[in-house]
Amino acid sequence: MIFERGEPLLPVSSCFGGLGVYGMPAMQSAEYGGSDCEHVILHDRMRQQGFGRTFLNPSQIVLYSPN
Repeated sequence: MIFERGEPLLPVSSCFGGLGVYGMPAMQSAEYGGSDCEHVILHDRMRQQGFGRTFLNPSQIVLYSPN
């Protein structure tokens, strides 16, 4: 799937590869777990506690510099 900047937010179950931003109540509601994809477990647990608004933002730009 190819996304273009300006497209609307896309609801997802779990999505990493950029930047995750969480409200403190959501983070306090769950814990990381599992062995392979611990963030998937975290997101499942957050959803079980009523924090199910997870989105991919096609307009987000993440810049990385190793220095």
